[in-house]
Amino acid sequence: MTAPHIAVEHLGAAYFQDPYSVHARLRARRPVSPVNMPGGTPAWMVTGYAEARAALTDPRLRKNMPGWHPEPNSIFAALDLHMLNSDPPDHERLRRLVNKAFTARRVERLRPRITAITNALLDDMSTRSGIDLLASFAFPLPITVICELLGVPVADQDDFRTWSATIVSNTASPEVFQAHATAMIRYFIALLAAKRHEPADDLLSALITARDEGDGLSENELVSMAFLLLVAGHETTVNLIGNGVLALLLNPERGLTA
Repeated sequence: MTAPHIAVEHLGAAYFQDPYSVHARLRARRPVSPVNMPGGTPAWMVTGYAEARAALTDPRLRKNMPGWHPEPNSIFAALDLHMLNSDPPDHERLRRLVNKAFTARRVERLRPRITAITNALLDDMSTRSGIDLLASFAFPLPITVICELLGVPVADQDDFRTWSATIVSNTASPEVFQAHATAMIRYFIALLAAKRHEPADDLLSALITARDEGDGLSENELVSMAFLLLVAGHETTVNLIGNGVLALLLNPERGLTA
């Protein structure tokens, strides 16, 4: 008997409040479950550890769907050519090039600035009687750090924050997403041109000059990599801060004591 598909959008608000209990029930009943994505695309939700490990090490499973290629001038052509959407050997090639630019020394140099940004946000929060943690701290901290890491000028950071908020949102309309994503792509293209003309001590300049046996990142790969850094470094950090504080509020006995 074929197992019925789970409609992801029908998991309800309760799922987002406590996904772990849902995952526990799925693991106990059916660790590999067929699901329908919100757009109707059939997929599989893997909640079992052994099953997930087996899937991730199975060479038959790929990121690139056979026969699918973005339209050359579409938004996806400029945003999808990054490591998370690549299979070997392209993944190894991109990773080697990015590793040449994204060094531990470069990240370590950001530590004093990250500390200063964090302290400024905390100082501002301390002057108010009530705050929204996500809006006042969890969102502005990583996006400010990413802007400085990439070399986005201070004068452009407000626009950059607006575009990034739309891109990681699950409530933005397709029209707004298209407009803001297109604006960000055009901005990255212009910023890359400026960095080529006048390199600076930032990650974009380093990515432009990264070479491996004469090979370098193409224009679309550079835009895609900047986009990946935005999403991977921004949304994950926002969620980590929010979930971490929530976990401490719900389980104060697990917090660190002075």
